[in-house]
Amino acid sequence: PFGLLQINIEYEDGTRESIATDGTWKTSSGPIAYSDMIKGETYDARQELQGWSYAEYNDAMWEQPDVRSGYNGLLVSAVEPPIRITKTIKPVDICKTAAGTYIYDMGQNMVGWTEVKVKGKRGTKITLSHAEMLNPDGTLYLDNLRVAVQQDHYILKGEGEERYEPHFTFHGFRYVELIGYPGEPGEDTIIGKVIHSDTPENGRLETSDPMINKLYSNITWGQRGNFLSVPTDCPQRDERLGWTGDAQIFARTASYNMDVSRFFTKFI
Repeated sequence: PFGLLQINIEYEDGTRESIATDGTWKTSSGPIAYSDMIKGETYDARQELQGWSYAEYNDAMWEQPDVRSGYNGLLVSAVEPPIRITKTIKPVDICKTAAGTYIYDMGQNMVGWTEVKVKGKRGTKITLSHAEMLNPDGTLYLDNLRVAVQQDHYILKGEGEERYEPHFTFHGFRYVELIGYPGEPGEDTIIGKVIHSDTPENGRLETSDPMINKLYSNITWGQRGNFLSVPTDCPQRDERLGWTGDAQIFARTASYNMDVSRFFTKFI
């Protein structure tokens, strides 16, 4: 892990202070084994550091950071709107597979992640696997992901009900396979969380034709699924890049649907 941080504090008496990362800081590993945009996340709740964000926390066992030479680029404040959870979706169907796993149908191709509720023994590992389609035999269709791995793994700490959602990744999916779950999951075991750059809706279209209305709905869902800090070309496979061709073709439609002024200013 690495990072740069500067906090600017203005106190009630009007004085100001800047706190920046340097050699006086400390570092430690934690419950996130890895968290990657393309490869998903593994989170071991047994490794959580209780109280680490409070002033009285004892960091004597933490390590000194490896301070590198300065960054040569230009660091500027973010212009773009932040990426936020903008909708939550409940599954519309659950199917138990022959392998003993459970496949949830979210009823909508979406981009984001799932939160899971679970109780079980310490060290139990569960997996959330995400895909857009099913094979004819009802299993997840994964071929279109290529080398992307839309899986999040959670290892229980064994302390009552636990809730987990990933931190630094996202997935494009309609179906979620729940693997290794202790006990019998229910409809409320998982919930889908839709994420995208928080560009407020400012235009809509409704006609007398249900097919046109569905087409327009699909267009807006496509915009939600591909506006994540940059206008990506796809939200599920191992690409997810901000190609300028896709963006310039769709820019006028995007501007009709949502306020994308800050989003495109940052991208340009």
